[in-house]
Amino acid sequence: PETPCRLRAFGAVLLGLASAAILAALLLEPQDDSHGHRHGLRLLQAVGGGSAIGSCWLKCGAAVGKAIHTAGAFIARLFVNMGRCIHSIFANVNEGFGHCCGAMGHQLDRCPGCGHWCSHCWNASGRCMGGCCISLGDFINGSLVVCGTSISGCCDVFSGFFHGMWSSCGNFLSETCPF
Repeated sequence: PETPCRLRAFGAVLLGLASAAILAALLLEPQDDSHGHRHGLRLLQAVGGGSAIGSCWLKCGAAVGKAIHTAGAFIARLFVNMGRCIHSIFANVNEGFGHCCGAMGHQLDRCPGCGHWCSHCWNASGRCMGGCCISLGDFINGSLVVCGTSISGCCDVFSGFFHGMWSSCGNFLSETCPF
């Protein structure tokens, strides 16, 4: 013979075990993504009266959004770092040629007669070529940065679109699906 007290105790034990399982799932799951959103709260929504289908939909939407955002961030970093690398190559090559041209100009200045004039023209043309070289490196670097940030911005737009769409559908499923 079951007494109401034993049924309550059994129910309390089941509730305690379910709560412990939910707490373990929340603690073992990664808590934050790159934007600081808590993923474990979606599990609580399913347990706390929402539907499991809606919760799964929200979880899938979060994964798709995170994948799109991660791809965009990767591409942006790739382009920015390629631009920095190319700019560094141009800057270092220009610095090396600058030292060589400077040494040559200094030696031309020692020539008797028109050495001062030759040195002045040599150094001026070297500064002109060096400025053009650095400008080209800056242009390539800037173009790659613009491409990378544009791609990242597009991925952020798509990520926001999918986030809104999947969240709306997931909330709809949570409210309407009984399971």
